[in-house]
Amino acid sequence: MGLGTSMPLAQTEPVAAPMMSGNGDATWGILLAVFVTAFLFAIFCGGLFVEWLARRQRRQLARNRTWIAPKRLPVLPFWAAPGWRWMAIRTQDTEAVQKALHIVNPVYCSWHQGLLASRERKLFIAPPTGNWVVVVGEALPDPGKDVDECYVFLTALSRRLGRVVFFHLNKLNFHHAWAWVENGEVIRAYAWNGQAVWNQGRLTAAELELGVRCFDYGEEPEDEVSGRVQAAMNLEKVPRLAAMWSIDIMGPQLAAFHERNGIVGEPPQFHSA
Repeated sequence: MGLGTSMPLAQTEPVAAPMMSGNGDATWGILLAVFVTAFLFAIFCGGLFVEWLARRQRRQLARNRTWIAPKRLPVLPFWAAPGWRWMAIRTQDTEAVQKALHIVNPVYCSWHQGLLASRERKLFIAPPTGNWVVVVGEALPDPGKDVDECYVFLTALSRRLGRVVFFHLNKLNFHHAWAWVENGEVIRAYAWNGQAVWNQGRLTAAELELGVRCFDYGEEPEDEVSGRVQAAMNLEKVPRLAAMWSIDIMGPQLAAFHERNGIVGEPPQFHSA
């Protein structure tokens, strides 16, 4: 009996197993709780971020609807668009320009917003830069469509405001024009819409320096290809001519536009002005 029975030793072997299993379950439970907490916290933070973005977007949309000028916005290169018409008027009085143009429903806005609106048959009167006020918009008369309307408009405006220079370019069909009007008198004007429709006054020093090619009334290019090439070369020189006659629309001085508001509004029919 003494050697055949060792009951106390046989019963001690499984005693520690339940205690080890309990410690492992507790560890996994803690890790699972930490993971779930971190996951829920990440979802909560993500929700806060999405809500912040949504509120920011709503505020931005509200600013756009109420025409509040943004604090910092780069100047739009409007001359790089397919087609634009603009004027530079030698004055610092934007109110006088507004009255002379008979602007309807004027609204103060930024340069960026004014350019966007000017594509919708409106006019944007930019804040004065130096001694010039720039007016931009497709609502300005197109000399390629009606040169008489453009002539009447510019001379009438110049009689009220003095020196007015006008520019037009269309990169799709190569139409272009420029005019310098002083106190109601045309100093120099040229417009081309496939042929010369306006060629008045002597070539200015700026035109001679730039080497623009101006056809006379009834004069035809040698062929269609050369005519388009010459028109395209003229077209690219329009902004440079504007800089020499008035103000450099690609110059650094226009960078100040985004810090000041201009005026945008609807013009009446120019032929009745």
